[in-house]
Amino acid sequence: MEDELYNRVEAFVLKRTAHPFVYPEARLFNDLGIDGVDREELMVEFAKEFGVDLDSFVLSRHFGPELPFNPLVWLYWKIFTPNSLNERGQYKMVPIMVSDLYEAAKTKRFPDLSNRPLE
Repeated sequence: MEDELYNRVEAFVLKRTAHPFVYPEARLFNDLGIDGVDREELMVEFAKEFGVDLDSFVLSRHFGPELPFNPLVWLYWKIFTPNSLNERGQYKMVPIMVSDLYEAAKTKRFPDLSNRPLE
């Protein structure tokens, strides 16, 4: 995946993380730690910079709910919706990889990741 557009996407992601490098399969949340307010800012800036339509993009599907850690909420999820948590006790999400951002930049639309398993 060595082309000018991929290099631009990679530089965009690197600029917003504390990691020294990224790779196509790097997941924004799990591997690069992009969460909280940074997640929304990243996607809005990405859409502007690369002209990507985010109409089909649902932030909470890919980054989890925007909530501070609340033991009562976590306990509710654990007891009543155990399938919504992964083995680390985190809310399950559809991961976004750097390669997905590259695909979005190429096609100008966020890809349909509905068939990707939750993590």
